Amino acid sequence: MKIIINSNVLYFPSSFAKISKNNVYLKNKEKFLFVVGGNPEDKVTENIIYTKINSLDFNAMIYLLKNPDLISEDKFFYTHDTCDFGPNFINLLEEKMKVLESARLFQLAHESAYVGIYTKAKITEHKEQIMSFYNTDRSIEKLNYLKTMVIHNESFILRSSPFLCKQRIVSGPSDIYSNGVPRITEYFPELDYYKFKANWFLKRDYELKI
Repeated sequence: MKIIINSNVLYFPSSFAKISKNNVYLKNKEKFLFVVGGNPEDKVTENIIYTKINSLDFNAMIYLLKNPDLISEDKFFYTHDTCDFGPNFINLLEEKMKVLESARLFQLAHESAYVGIYTKAKITEHKEQIMSFYNTDRSIEKLNYLKTMVIHNESFILRSSPFLCKQRIVSGPSDIYSNGVPRITEYFPELDYYKFKANWFLKRDYELKI
């Protein structure tokens, strides 16, 4: 099983500091792969890939489309780094991956934040639309435009797929990363998974800091 975590170089240090202290990660490090976009150069360090691709929610997905042999597994769980895992996460995810080919996180597709179970075939099926988000520009104007498009097209790849969770417990907002950015916490007990959201409502200018 492979868990692909999408990130950006501007905020990866803060998010990785949180994830890397979690026992779920420490005990299952070989299952995790980070793809960090917006880096000045392409490089690989252990299970972390740094890339010039700067496509927000799609850094890792675009990187995988351009490098299909990156993982040997056909099926993978895709999430952003603004998340955390409870102690039962791995077991619950493995059970769901046994019976589901693809699945979005939540029963409401437009609130699933592209998180879910994917296959290489599924992202190849939507390659043209995914690649339309390809970007290496690091300007705030370009990124805010992309974020608007990302949110308006929320979870288009898995919109017709089954869902992993029908229950969601919302708390906050609070300053999860101690940087002045308020986020709500969404907890999905059926997966023992936490998602932290800064952009939980429509905005003119979206929060691009972690």
